[in-house]
Amino acid sequence: MLLMAPDPHSPDTSDASSRRHVTSSPVSRINPSHGLGDLIAFVESSVGGSVINLPRRFSGGIASEVYAMTCLVDGRELRLAVRRYISDLPFEPGPPTIEGEAATLVQLEGLGVPAPRLLGCDPSGDVAGRPTLVMTRLRGRLALQPTDPTAWTEALAEMLVAVHALPVEAPPYEPWPGILEVPSWAHRPDLWRAALELLASKPPTEPTGLVHGDYQQFNVLWRSGRISGVLDWTGSWVGPPDADTAHARLNLVCLYGVERAEGFRRAYESRAGRSTSAWRDVAEFVRYTPRFALTLRHQIARRISLDTQGMTTRVEDLLRLSLDRA
Repeated sequence: MLLMAPDPHSPDTSDASSRRHVTSSPVSRINPSHGLGDLIAFVESSVGGSVINLPRRFSGGIASEVYAMTCLVDGRELRLAVRRYISDLPFEPGPPTIEGEAATLVQLEGLGVPAPRLLGCDPSGDVAGRPTLVMTRLRGRLALQPTDPTAWTEALAEMLVAVHALPVEAPPYEPWPGILEVPSWAHRPDLWRAALELLASKPPTEPTGLVHGDYQQFNVLWRSGRISGVLDWTGSWVGPPDADTAHARLNLVCLYGVERAEGFRRAYESRAGRSTSAWRDVAEFVRYTPRFALTLRHQIARRISLDTQGMTTRVEDLLRLSLDRA
């Protein structure tokens, strides 16, 4: 899925940020009787303070709703990002998703990648009303129209190389299934037939490392021209890192074009010291459907324009280049 992270974030330096509160129920379910009052109460119990502002929901979220809150803890303001999962998705995002993200966030502390710090977790939703994570709020904003697209793309690739080298334990990689037949909307059915033929074979030998699971422009914050936050670690796995590079490239070609996606690949390969997997590219690209345009519009939230008419052509052009590399 194309997923989006929350919008502007700000950090916190309060000593209370080292506290964590995790409820113990192992079963995920949504309790519609709980509202924001229950969410605020859970946040306050997680950090040991009082919420001093009305929760503000960030725009653009697909899998979750994210609120900005500020708590007063021991006389100091603690700025938070509070993430609640939405109930009407075709999956229950409780264990292992919520607990897995919480475990990943704990392991990321002190490893050099700018990620939120976990302060509280309600994987069942019994207390907060829905499965919820309470995290610190990082400084930065989305940068969807960078002044220097080349430097922006290279920085995205460099950060992903760093993510893949992190010594984080996570479940084994489990890819989403792709298409099983040539889609009726394909402009170039020959490309999709070639893709399916390639995917009928096993992937080539590839390295193993931490897979972020949804690394793309909507999950990266920027400040003063540098990456200040990497968000949304819900789908983190251990497996082939090129599952991430392919996912990022699909997002980039949908939003910007082939050259941006290819520039990302070249930058990643230069910094990683190896070629990326064309097989993984193809496996990711066949998950594309024209419906991605609806998701992207929601994520963009009118920040930039989006060429939806040419999106399928852009994806097919990138698919052709990947097939040529395979």
